Amino acid sequence: MNFLAEYIPVFKSLHLIGMVTWFAGLFFLGRIFVYHAEADKQADGAAVLKTNYLAMMWRLYKAIVNPSMMITWTFGLLMIAANPAYMSVESGTPGWLHAKLLFVVLLTVYHILCKKRIKKIEAGEPQDSYFLRVWNEVPTVFLVGIIFVAVFGKLGTLNWMYWGIGMLVFVILLYLAIKRINRK
Repeated sequence: MNFLAEYIPVFKSLHLIGMVTWFAGLFFLGRIFVYHAEADKQADGAAVLKTNYLAMMWRLYKAIVNPSMMITWTFGLLMIAANPAYMSVESGTPGWLHAKLLFVVLLTVYHILCKKRIKKIEAGEPQDSYFLRVWNEVPTVFLVGIIFVAVFGKLGTLNWMYWGIGMLVFVILLYLAIKRINRK
């Protein structure tokens, strides 16, 4: 028996802790992007706000978002190493873990693009607050998609068509909510 298998509950717990803090950091980072872009609307102190927001972005990215991503990846991969059967098509809904890994890779790309956005902000490039509101919701889409794939996929009850339709409806509703909030 694989000696790592007995540690799967520990790996899963640390994986979930990393995932929760990673998403929390990405959600907050997106809000700071919006606040920075809208700081010019403040009558007084826009420069001070922008300086503080930029410092907050870097601290959040380096102290929470990066380590959380690393914890999530490390313990997720350790779970697969401890139980390679997770990768088997006989384990749950066929392809569920492959899909989950693809979404986590795409979330990691988003994570890296956030760092590039911080550098653009630091360089003084103007940022559109409406775009940033939409950008801020990208992790929400990943969170919902990954959770449903992981839970129902592992159980073997994931229906890809229903998942796809549900995700499309969710994205449309999320976009409509952003548009409505932006009008106010």
